[in-house]
Amino acid sequence: MKKLILTLFISSQALAGIPNLPAISETTPIPAGHEETDDAAIWVNQSSPAKSLVLGVSKTKLIDGGQAGLGVYDLAGKQIQYFQYDRLNNVDIRGNIAAASNRDKKSITLFSVHAKGVTYLRDIKLPITEEPYGFCLQENNAGKLYGWLPMKSGLLYKVDIANNNFKVIDTRSFLTPEQDAHLISLIIDDVMFEKDLPKDEMRAELKEEISDRFQLEGCVSDDENNFLYLGMENLGVWKVSLKEKLEAKLIFKVQKSKSDPELNDGVTRVTNDIEGITIYKTGKKKGAIIVSVQGLNEYAVLDRQSDKYLGSFTVNLGKDAVTETDGLTVTSQYLGPNFPDGLAVFHDHHNTNDQGVILNGNYKYMDMRHFLRHWPQI
Repeated sequence: MKKLILTLFISSQALAGIPNLPAISETTPIPAGHEETDDAAIWVNQSSPAKSLVLGVSKTKLIDGGQAGLGVYDLAGKQIQYFQYDRLNNVDIRGNIAAASNRDKKSITLFSVHAKGVTYLRDIKLPITEEPYGFCLQENNAGKLYGWLPMKSGLLYKVDIANNNFKVIDTRSFLTPEQDAHLISLIIDDVMFEKDLPKDEMRAELKEEISDRFQLEGCVSDDENNFLYLGMENLGVWKVSLKEKLEAKLIFKVQKSKSDPELNDGVTRVTNDIEGITIYKTGKKKGAIIVSVQGLNEYAVLDRQSDKYLGSFTVNLGKDAVTETDGLTVTSQYLGPNFPDGLAVFHDHHNTNDQGVILNGNYKYMDMRHFLRHWPQI
C-alpha cells in the first residue's frame, strides 16, 4: 500500500507541473527510528573539498531504543562515525564548530569538526523549561557566534555561544491582527480538528492558550546581510532583520490547510507545516531561500534578493520519494567533481527500499546542478 501511495504521489506532482529532481545517493540509515531524523549540516573540507562531511541528528527516545546522537557521513552517504548521545534535534555549522539543540539536557551541544568526524566539546545549559526545538547559528561581521532557538511556544531564544549569555525574543509580537486571525483559523480547522463546534467558543478557548499555538522550528541566518529566516509552521516564513531593533516581515504565507492541499498551478504552493529553511548562495546577496513545505512533500524556492516565490520542486531517489522533510541544508561551494555547484541534503521521513518497505530514517543527497537547470537566474 505504501509503495502505491508513493507512486501516486510522484505521478500527481508530475501532473501539477512541479519539477521532480533526482537525488543521486543517500546516507546510511540512523541506528534506530523510522522517523527520528531531522536537520542536517554540511562541513566543507577546505583543503580537500571532495572529502567534506554531512552531519545529521537522531532524536530516538530511550524507550524506542536509545540510539539518539549525531551521525557523520561522507559525500557518498557512508556513515563514518556515529556519536551516541542525547536527543539532538537540529544541527548547524560555522567553520569547524558544529552546534545542535539538545532536547534531553535542554542545552546546546557543541562539537569540533575535522576530517575524521566530530569531537564533543561541551553543553551550554539553557535556563528554560521547554525542550529546545529548532536551531541555527549566526556569525556576525565581527566573527561572534550566536545560536537561535525557535520554540514550539512561539518564543525565539538567542544565545551568545562564547559567553553563554541568554536572551528571549517574543516572536508573537511580530503578528498583525489580520495574520493572527489567519493563524487562528488554520489551527481551528487543521490542528484542533474541531470544525463542527461553534467558532466563537473555539476562538475564545484558543485565545486563552495562544502562547502554545505559535509553533516555530526551522531557521537559517543570512550572515552576510544580517537577516534571520524563521518558519512558523502554521503561518509561513518570517524574514527578521537582526539590526539593533528587530523587525520582521512575513514573506511566505500559508495558502491552505494541509488537509485540503489542492492548489492551482501558478499560485504559491504552500500549506501549513513549514519546516526546514536553508540558503543557496550565489553571491553576497544573490541566491535562493529553499523551504521545506512538509504538508505538500515539496520544497519552495524564494529569491534571496526580492523574497519572490519562484516555484517548487520535489525530490526522489529512484522509487524512493523524499517525503515529509523536516530538516534540509544546502551549500553552493565546490565539493569535488560530483558536486561542482554544491550539494543539497534532505531528511527523508519515509525512507523506503525498492520493495516499498520503510527503513530507519536517513538523508538524500542532490547535486545542485539539477536545481540550477530550473532556476539558472538566481
